Amino acid sequence: MEAEALTVKDSGDVYFVPAFQGIYSPHWRGDARAILIGMSLNTERGHLMRALIEGPLFRSTEIVQAMTKDTGVPIKSMVVDGGMTVNNLMMQTQADLMNADIIRKEEKEITAIGAAIAAGLHVKYWASLSDVES
Repeated sequence: MEAEALTVKDSGDVYFVPAFQGIYSPHWRGDARAILIGMSLNTERGHLMRALIEGPLFRSTEIVQAMTKDTGVPIKSMVVDGGMTVNNLMMQTQADLMNADIIRKEEKEITAIGAAIAAGLHVKYWASLSDVES
C-alpha cells in the first residue's frame, strides 16, 4: 500500500472518511458512514492508496486538535503501535499533520501486552502493577 501511495505526490483530491461505525470524538455522529470521494478519470491506484492512508490520520489529528483545544496543552509527541506503524509514509504524514514527533514502540502490538497484564492482575498472577516488569 505504501509503495503504491508513493507513486503519486498527493491524493489527487480523493478523500477517505473511515466511519465504518460512525464518527465519534469530536463530532459524535453514530449515523455517519465511511465514504471515498473525489475520484475522476484521472484518479490512479496510488491516489486511492494515499487517500486510504491519510483518512485515519486526519481523524487522529482531529482528535488531538480537540484535546489541545480542551486542555490548552499542545501535543508534542505521540507513541504509536499496531500494524499501521510499519508504514513509513503513514507515520511521517501523521507527524506532519500534528506537527509532533511520532514514536514507534518496539513492541508492535502493545494492546495485547496490556490485555495480558490486566488478565494477570485479575487472576492474581501479580499482586499489583508494580510487580509487572516492563
